[in-house]
Amino acid sequence: MIEHRVYLRVYAPHPHTTVYCVGLVISWITIFFAFWIYSITSYGIILGIGLGWVLAAIAASVLCWVWPVFPVFGALSGGWLLYGYYFV
Repeated sequence: MIEHRVYLRVYAPHPHTTVYCVGLVISWITIFFAFWIYSITSYGIILGIGLGWVLAAIAASVLCWVWPVFPVFGALSGGWLLYGYYFV
């Protein structure tokens, strides 16, 4: 008789991975709604609401993976990205 043993190892996620995943979800939601609102204002109500969510989902799915770069750009810009105008 042959005996088979199966060992199941459960790994807890690393804390850095958890922080990254939470930031990923938050940035996906933020980018999605920002692009959807942009498409509604650019292409009108019918096309913006009807088809804008597709473009917003694609853009959010691509850009959310680099979310740690966004705070760096904000810090390097001197804050003008936050306020929308240059400090001259």
